[in-house]
Amino acid sequence: MKKIISLVLNGVTHDSRVKKTARTLAAFGDATVVGFRGKPIESPVLDLGVFSVDRHVVYDKPRPGLKKKIAQFSSTIRFLAHVLLKHRDADLVVCNDLETLPMGVLLRWFGKRGMRVVYDSHEFQTETRWQTPFRKKLTRTVEGWAIRQADASIVVSPSISSEYARIYGIEPPSVVMNCPPLFSVRRTGRLRRALGIPSSSLVFLYQGGLSPGRGVEETVEAFRGLQGNDRVAVFMGYGPLEGWLKDVEKQCTNVRLMPAVPPEEVLEYTADADFGMCLIENVCLNYYYCLPNKLFEYLMAGVPVIVSKLFELDRFVARHGVGIVAEENNAEGIRCAVDAALALDREQLMEKVEAVKQQVSWESQENVWHGIMQDLHFSPKSVAVNELKGNLS
Repeated sequence: MKKIISLVLNGVTHDSRVKKTARTLAAFGDATVVGFRGKPIESPVLDLGVFSVDRHVVYDKPRPGLKKKIAQFSSTIRFLAHVLLKHRDADLVVCNDLETLPMGVLLRWFGKRGMRVVYDSHEFQTETRWQTPFRKKLTRTVEGWAIRQADASIVVSPSISSEYARIYGIEPPSVVMNCPPLFSVRRTGRLRRALGIPSSSLVFLYQGGLSPGRGVEETVEAFRGLQGNDRVAVFMGYGPLEGWLKDVEKQCTNVRLMPAVPPEEVLEYTADADFGMCLIENVCLNYYYCLPNKLFEYLMAGVPVIVSKLFELDRFVARHGVGIVAEENNAEGIRCAVDAALALDREQLMEKVEAVKQQVSWESQENVWHGIMQDLHFSPKSVAVNELKGNLS
């Protein structure tokens, strides 16, 4: 059986894209996610049924300044050594984000003959929010070298694919959007009951990290300016702005905070909303070209959306007619978007949301992976077993 490993510099447990990809790859061989942790965990090795997780524990106490950077570098080197020693016999290495791509290239140099490398970039690496000019140049140099060593590359939106082809002079990478698995969920009123919101009120849900740069403050300001309680903004998640939102909730009756709920229960709460808010600020090209997983989660839960006027978000919503694009990411722009959303024909809107579900499911994205695996001459387990039986008969 083919051995497939997926490298990622996190603890795996909360990385939905890595886990979905691992389940897809498990159809082609023995799949293992090799993760990295910066602190002790109860069990370094987990078995999630379809695939296994090898979490290499590297613990370093936090250190300030240069000492911290040296400790982080040392931890990364030890993780690389673990990968080289334990997984040299892999047939396929999937490198999640740029940090692991050079590791995958090194593993192929020193590992099994014929090993294949696939690069899955979850971000527009050179254009993330916190890039300095020096880091951007370094990132482009490293990625430009390493991406040419990969047998296949994957990005998360069509625009990022086009940019990678232009910047690095390569064939456009495949696009695998970060969509949830196809599922059916019904409204149970659970979110409204938890917050005491009457059924007559319209719920505008923000779901995700409560941090600056995601339109949280602007949405609060917009709803503060609305009269009455018939339109309620609900923020579900946790993050740096959680304390501030608790204070706002005491003063503003149509702004509510819902504590984070277990992942397996999130979509039941989401389905209770009337609109999902995805108001990312245009502060970098990584955001401008993004198609965030929350967009697809709202739609899969049967919830139309209000999104920022960012290139890919604007194009997606306009193409499928599943919501409204806010012309401005400020309080007035959001209020106008809310009014425009309420003016839409609800029945037609929900028909369009229902129609797009199949297209924004992980099952549709799996087809891209299946094509890549076929190009790399990997057969599904069932096919491989049947071929083996045929050869033995």
